[in-house]
Amino acid sequence: MKKIIVLLLLFSNIAWSDQTLNLSANCSQGLRQIDDTPFSFYISCEGALGNYIGIVMTGKWSEYGSKSWPIGDRFWYEDTWGADVSSVYFFKEKMTLYVATSSYYGKGGLYKLVLKDRKSSLLFPKSPELISYEEAYVIKGVKPGNKLTLETKTNGKISEVEVELQESRGQSLTP
Repeated sequence: MKKIIVLLLLFSNIAWSDQTLNLSANCSQGLRQIDDTPFSFYISCEGALGNYIGIVMTGKWSEYGSKSWPIGDRFWYEDTWGADVSSVYFFKEKMTLYVATSSYYGKGGLYKLVLKDRKSSLLFPKSPELISYEEAYVIKGVKPGNKLTLETKTNGKISEVEVELQESRGQSLTP
C-alpha cells in the first residue's frame, strides 16, 4: 500500500490540465507533461532571479509534427513570455497556455500561447508600453463566463482585473 501511495505522489506532479499553476508560491523545477498533449514545459526555478519556462514538444513528431514544429526544433522559448513567470493556466481543448509574468526580470503581462501553432500574443495590458518596471501579474483562476482573474501588483498596490477568454472554463487549483 505504501508503494502505491508513493507512486501516486510521484506521478501527480507529472501531468496536469485545466488548472492554474502558481510558480511564485511554489516552484518545482523540472519537466511537466501537459496532460495528454504532445507538449511539456520545462520550469527553471531561479529563486530571487525569477522562474523561467520553455515549451517542449515531447510527443512523437510523426504524429504531431507540423511546419510550426519542425523535427529538429522541439524547444520554444521567448523572453517576452518565458522570463520571470509567476503562473500558468492551461486549456486542454484548444491546447492553449496562458502565462503571467513580472516585469522585474521579464516583460510583464498576460500572454496567450497557442501550442500547436507555436504562436504567442500579449493579452494584458493591451500594449507593452503600458507595463511599468515594478509590475507583476499572477493568474488567480477562471470564473464562470470565461473570465480569467489576474492579480496585478504595481508599486506595492494590489488589484484584480478580469480578462475575457474565448475557450471554455477549466478548473483552477490555486487556493
